[in-house]
Amino acid sequence: MKYKNVDFAPDGGPETPYQKARQEWDEVIGSARVQARNWRMIGFCTIGVLCLSIMGNIYLATKSAVIPYIVEVSEDTGEVVSMGKVSGEKFSPKEASVKSTIAMFIGKIRSVSTDQIVVRQNFLSAYDFVTKKGRNILTNYTQESKIFERIGKKAVSVDKQVITKITENSYQCEWTEKHFNVEGGGGRKSTQHAFTGIFTIICELPKTEKKLLVNPLGIYIDEFNISRKY
Repeated sequence: MKYKNVDFAPDGGPETPYQKARQEWDEVIGSARVQARNWRMIGFCTIGVLCLSIMGNIYLATKSAVIPYIVEVSEDTGEVVSMGKVSGEKFSPKEASVKSTIAMFIGKIRSVSTDQIVVRQNFLSAYDFVTKKGRNILTNYTQESKIFERIGKKAVSVDKQVITKITENSYQCEWTEKHFNVEGGGGRKSTQHAFTGIFTIICELPKTEKKLLVNPLGIYIDEFNISRKY
């Protein structure tokens, strides 16, 4: 009967103290390398988050935020009656504010001064109170009415404005104009005429500092039509 020889020696030959020390050293070095790689990854992630945070802070610092406030002033005393921050994209100003804006707009585009600089400034200011659609209408109106050709010949003042609300966003205004013949230095009142107009308004919160300064209530004229009564 034959017996199979059994080899009880460990695989790979006998383990010497040198091999054991080398194995432990390799394990230490390997573990250190893994830890170093992990710390590098953590460092890169931290730098990335820090850069994003800095960029966000710079963006917020350079971005100007416009916070509009509505201030109600007493018509009798001029004192502030109430004040509050406007919230939301849409708001409804008081009817008196809308009528005041329309009256101011009419005065700017219908009044004619003997000083061409004043007339020009009035029209440039009127553009701050119209929408894009109203801007085109105002430009065409300026060309058709030939108001700038009256400078030095006639002076026009706007009087007795009566404004009535006819729909939610439309108002009818009636007013009279006094025309003075100033050509040649006479200064004599020549004629008086009556006009009527329909004005459609849109209310939008001012979103830039420039718009907040020139039109703080955000009342814009979207359409208007003016006709002479007599």
